[in-house]
Amino acid sequence: TVCAAIRDDIRSSMESVQNLALSAVGNKGGKRITAALAPDVREVLFSRGTFPAVRRRAAVTMLRLVRVDPTVLPLAEYGGRVVALLDDSDFGVKQAVLALMLGLSPKSPENFVSCVPHVVRLLHLVCGRRIREDYIYHHTYAPFFQVRCLRLLQVFEKPSDASINTMLNDALRHIMTHT
Repeated sequence: TVCAAIRDDIRSSMESVQNLALSAVGNKGGKRITAALAPDVREVLFSRGTFPAVRRRAAVTMLRLVRVDPTVLPLAEYGGRVVALLDDSDFGVKQAVLALMLGLSPKSPENFVSCVPHVVRLLHLVCGRRIREDYIYHHTYAPFFQVRCLRLLQVFEKPSDASINTMLNDALRHIMTHT
């Protein structure tokens, strides 16, 4: 009955109700709740109609569920869809998806190799100061985002594409000299 109530809240059309339900799943969910509600969390995470704040919460909740039971998100099937979430227009969603990928990619890097160009482009955009000024912290643009990008890139080999490699080198040079 608890799972049914949380499922109804996850499927609600109200953003605040969905966020509270996802928080409950992420914070209190054990194996039974994970098994029962992982499909609903997946649906919210990959749904196009999901509010950005809910999608952020769903990504973090999915990371928690995967830590409880790695089989709830089959990476061979969903790895590409997770990478596609990096194209979301909301910067907070990108940050949450990077956290999810940081939790998933060390176990199965072959499913996330396609994220390298996306992550390098995002890092290059942040270093080029082409994001909102809301993300400046002590004169550094989105430092926590930069760290997540760099930590994720450590999992993979150096990019073979020359243009991606150049963008990565420019971003690293900027980080080293302007931070």
